[in-house]
Amino acid sequence: MSDPVKSKRVLVFGYAFPPMQVQMSPVAARAVAGLRQQGFAVDVLAGENFLPFIPSDSSLMPYVQRHSEKVHYIQRENKVNVWLDHYDIWFKPDVMADLGHNAYKYIMSLDLKDYAAIITFSPFHSINSVMVRVKKSRPQVRWIAHFCDPWSSNPLEKDWLRRLWNEWNEPRMLSVVDFVTHSSKFTLDMMLQKYQSFDRNKALVIPHFFDPTLYPLRDKASNPLITLRFVGTLFGRRSPEPMFQAILNLLIERVDLKDVFRIELIGNIEKEMLSSQTLKSLPEGLIHFVPSVSYLKSLELMYDADILLLIEADTDFNLFVPSKLTDYMGANTPIVGIVADGGSQEILGGLGCAIAHPNNIKSIEKVLESAIDSVQRKAQPNWCREEFRNLFSLESVSKQFADLIVKLQGVK
Repeated sequence: MSDPVKSKRVLVFGYAFPPMQVQMSPVAARAVAGLRQQGFAVDVLAGENFLPFIPSDSSLMPYVQRHSEKVHYIQRENKVNVWLDHYDIWFKPDVMADLGHNAYKYIMSLDLKDYAAIITFSPFHSINSVMVRVKKSRPQVRWIAHFCDPWSSNPLEKDWLRRLWNEWNEPRMLSVVDFVTHSSKFTLDMMLQKYQSFDRNKALVIPHFFDPTLYPLRDKASNPLITLRFVGTLFGRRSPEPMFQAILNLLIERVDLKDVFRIELIGNIEKEMLSSQTLKSLPEGLIHFVPSVSYLKSLELMYDADILLLIEADTDFNLFVPSKLTDYMGANTPIVGIVADGGSQEILGGLGCAIAHPNNIKSIEKVLESAIDSVQRKAQPNWCREEFRNLFSLESVSKQFADLIVKLQGVK
């Protein structure tokens, strides 16, 4: 029988994992690599992508295979199971809930004494209910629940049944979990402020991080025009319209910049945003729309840009810190943030990047002008505070996970 205190094996459990192409897949994959770097053998329990509207991306599979010992994909059962297991009759807490029954059976089939810890990665929050069941059957298992989005208080969740399910299950998770980590201090505070009895010493902020080995090893590309790139999706209140207005104003004041730069928007964009009158007023060819690309290709495009654009929703306060921000940081390319107050704004401020609020067109105009002029002067080498940037490297952040696992081993 394995000695659990000396175990150097970890189970990473996340439905979102390559080749499923969702935001959390690369986050979980990098965590596997980071734990491997810290000396742990890592097994992975992932979700089969059975949904036609979620695309696949195999670009990270060699990376996953290189750093993991074993990857097991939970499949959905072909037959309709008991509704209590699958929520098939009335509703589902999330689109991956159908995997919960088989995930629980698979975990319970493992020799859990072999694992120093199980680390779960949301945002498919039904995964936490699986682990609550596991903890009730195997209370000695060490469980670290990692969140990149708020759970029961997520302002983006509009479905009242899901909100009710989240409110019911979040405290049950907190009653049995060994440790909770969040990528944003704001989402962590939002979760814990409702549960005053929860021990704050069992919670920690562990940020998103970048892996420098995923970027090209060659020199950066030399672009014929100064190239500004946004990589991601634009929808709802996360709109490029303020940037379009700022650029239109800038070109009126700085005619000399008309043929100097171009902007590429890479990823899915709502059709309504493409019919903007402001966009139609901009010089033809200034704005380029590029379809979604693979994750590794997106990192290459970030690496080869002259300026990266972070565009977030026009809100009073933004709780979220997108993993894309650390992808940008890993590219080592100057960043201009069009962001509200909140998590991203705080990190960009720590880096020393240019920031403008989405509702301040004049400020957006000025930060874009300054960034373009800076590239023209070839002033990029010291674009950020390198010491602060290194806090988000794989080596730095994976050590936080490793230290936490060692700490939990000493507690049990």
